[in-house]
Amino acid sequence: EAKILAKLVHPNILTTHELIEVDGRPAILMEYVEGEPLNQWLKSHPNRDLDTSIAVFDGILAGMRFAHEHGIIHRDLKPANVLLDAQDHVKIADFGIAKSHHGENTLELTKPEMALGTPAYTAPEQVQDASKVDHRADIFSMGCILFELICGRQAFHQRNIMERIMAMANGNYPDPDRLVPGLDSEIVWAIHGSLVPKPEERIPDCITLQEVLEGRRSWIVPGRELHEPDSEELEMTVMMTRSLDEPEIAAFHEEEDPAPTEAVTVRLPTTRPPSRSKMPMLAVLFTGVLVVLFGGAVVSLALAVAAFVAARLL
Repeated sequence: EAKILAKLVHPNILTTHELIEVDGRPAILMEYVEGEPLNQWLKSHPNRDLDTSIAVFDGILAGMRFAHEHGIIHRDLKPANVLLDAQDHVKIADFGIAKSHHGENTLELTKPEMALGTPAYTAPEQVQDASKVDHRADIFSMGCILFELICGRQAFHQRNIMERIMAMANGNYPDPDRLVPGLDSEIVWAIHGSLVPKPEERIPDCITLQEVLEGRRSWIVPGRELHEPDSEELEMTVMMTRSLDEPEIAAFHEEEDPAPTEAVTVRLPTTRPPSRSKMPMLAVLFTGVLVVLFGGAVVSLALAVAAFVAARLL
């Protein structure tokens, strides 16, 4: 990890000062960040605005673009590995299972057909074989983080890990513009383009992702359409938090505190049903209509019907 981080000197990547020895064991002396990881920040900032979320993601995007340009793939990018200081400045950390692919200095920490990462943020191809992934696996992870920043919940939050992996492989996640009605189209397409299961159809790099996010380039994903919100959906979006406890699996590792935020859209009715207190009056009106139409012969029957209806509704 020290050899990898020595190449990565960037404002949005945690600085590695030197490799030292402590009690006969190698250790890395790293920059200290007074703040909190993004997974905790998401909980402590439930009412964050869109601009703040995008600013945080821009820092992640800048740091990962630099890493990719230097041939480094993170392979475990997730909120717990993104630190924010008191000014919400981003520092990407934990390149412990990163992969370098430049020249003869290739660093392989995995064996063929071995999976690494955290299930909620791991690209489908990395689940199959982490040794063969490229920087597009990090693009998928960034799409998961962007979804969570914007929507307040994980894109893939199935309780069973195998169900989650299948959902990721099939691109089965909720449309972000349904969870956040009125969301800008460029943000929607940046999320969709990053979360395409097949890497060859995914947004290919950080530069393209930045262009899509800023609206300078379009990226249409077949099968995904923009959702036009109606007035009811725009009335209220309530954020709720639910803890998701799930076991570990094989070579995966989970967050220390897996408690994602889940967004629930509350659709308020535009019209109210008649109150129960008004129902007897409707029954009386019904009786009057019968009398007018059929005459006194059915008065007794009409009164009986009215009494029955009123008794059921009171």
